[in-house]
Amino acid sequence: MPLKNFQFKDHQLLWSALVAPIPLWLLLAPFSEPPLTPLWLLLLVAPVVEELAFRGAIQGYLLQQRWGGHRCGYLSYANLVTALLFALLHLYAQPSLWALLTFVPGLIFGAVRERYRTVIPAIALHSYYNGGLLLL
Repeated sequence: MPLKNFQFKDHQLLWSALVAPIPLWLLLAPFSEPPLTPLWLLLLVAPVVEELAFRGAIQGYLLQQRWGGHRCGYLSYANLVTALLFALLHLYAQPSLWALLTFVPGLIFGAVRERYRTVIPAIALHSYYNGGLLLL
């Protein structure tokens, strides 16, 4: 889908995704330390690489499986599994609480990816969420 033709189809999902990280940022603020990771890595490289890998490749593959498109409420099984893998990956480089809390944004990124059938809005949201963490 060309970016110039992209338009948001679901304004409620958009606003929910933009507001959702605020309580998380406030919850994590007392535990935050100055980031050691360069800004460009957090805002550009990580969102692009992680979203292409998780929402593009893994979630895309799981959605093609017979069970992947089944839903638990609003969320597909493919999204639930991908978000869990996303959180587990973050255990490698982040404190346990932070890593486990990435499960929720992972679900949001996955829902946005499925809604728009592209990873572009998920990449933008991921960058936005990482930017908010820098403000802590």
